[in-house]
Amino acid sequence: MGAGKLTDQVILTSIAKNDADSHVRSKAVQTLTEQSVLIDFAKNDMDSQIRRSAINNLSNKSVLENISKNDSEDFIRKAANEKLASISLYNSDDIEIFSHPGTHGLENRLALRVTRVRISYPPPK
Repeated sequence: MGAGKLTDQVILTSIAKNDADSHVRSKAVQTLTEQSVLIDFAKNDMDSQIRRSAINNLSNKSVLENISKNDSEDFIRKAANEKLASISLYNSDDIEIFSHPGTHGLENRLALRVTRVRISYPPPK
């Protein structure tokens, strides 16, 4: 069974830390969900590709901000900035559900507001 199909966080962490193949390690990190483990990989792993893989699954803004300012690799700082932007775009504070009579659930698909812009369907009369 490949690391991409595993879900056990303890086994994945062990593979990510100990496997000799960096591609296997990266795949294991990509499958991790445990934030504290991902933070450790993102901040401390010697392999920049492993750090990049960890950043993709991070949701901790302060850690991402720290990495975006302090990592030694430019592409890692950029990746952390991109992840921060995606988190900000989909922050739960930026999503609202508006209900209008007669929309039959359409409001659930069309009610995303970004940066305080309210989009609702149907348009007000």
